[in-house]
Amino acid sequence: MGTKKRYLISGFAFIVTLLFLAPGAMAREFITMGTGDPAGTWYHIGNGIAKVLNDHNPDWKMAPEATAGGTENLRKVARGEIDLGLTHVTDLMGNIKKKTVSPNDFRLLMAAHVSIAHFVVLKDGKYKQGDLDKIMQKGTRIGVGEPGSAISGITKLFLSVYGLTLEDMQPSYVSQSEQVNAIKDGVIDVATLGSGLPVPSAMDLATTRGIYIINIPDPIIEKLRTKVPIFVKYVIPGGIYPGVDETVNTFGIPAYLIVKKDLSDEIVYKLTQGILEYNMEIAKIHRAGMEYNTKNAFNYMGALMKMGCQFHPGAIKYYKEKGLWKY
Repeated sequence: MGTKKRYLISGFAFIVTLLFLAPGAMAREFITMGTGDPAGTWYHIGNGIAKVLNDHNPDWKMAPEATAGGTENLRKVARGEIDLGLTHVTDLMGNIKKKTVSPNDFRLLMAAHVSIAHFVVLKDGKYKQGDLDKIMQKGTRIGVGEPGSAISGITKLFLSVYGLTLEDMQPSYVSQSEQVNAIKDGVIDVATLGSGLPVPSAMDLATTRGIYIINIPDPIIEKLRTKVPIFVKYVIPGGIYPGVDETVNTFGIPAYLIVKKDLSDEIVYKLTQGILEYNMEIAKIHRAGMEYNTKNAFNYMGALMKMGCQFHPGAIKYYKEKGLWKY
């Protein structure tokens, strides 16, 4: 082999070696995010977060994953099957209490948007806006969410205020997207929906059929909060959904973004920074993105800290740099 040819081959091998050794060369970091039902806000906000952060971080690829919701996301993050996910306070409390997940199996990133409960009926259906007491009777045909889902847990807790169980009703254990079809087809009379405003499944029904969102009086909300103090009162503004022009009194449940405990500090720092600093870009994809900001980042965290949950060091680094850290 000639000297010139040997130099060419050696030079090519050297360049290839450099490419493989260079940080981030030839491949991007792949990050998976657990969201929720495609008919719910979590799926859409997850897609918004992924799109915006991918636009600002060409060295990585974030992929949102549709899931059954908070409990599945929590367990997948804890097992290291996904990098981050959305979960509710009830998912965290329930799984930690049952010891299906330990507080040391995951790390906190930030508070997410509040998930807002919507008890929805069709305008041409059996019930009207003020019919809460009529609905809360044995035998009502109601969608209650998939078994183990946050919707199912919330519905169960709310029914208990009236001394009812899921089994007292005629329950349909189906997802939010399936509840949309069920109420349109007359299989159920009440859909139990929820997440950040606007909830896509509720918007679908409001746009195609017309809806009432059942008003929940303050005394009922206070009874519910006696059982689960971390639930919060929430007023849905008029005009969020077509044809729902008046405010609606209801309640919400805090949600959180959690990450794998061994996810690199650098990636978690960038996740925290990107979500909080580009939140208005996320809000262009879904309105709930506005709630992901530095003012709200630690909302309702006290209860989780008491359970032994911990923030990821990468998130702590960002919060300390911005003078936000408070724990």
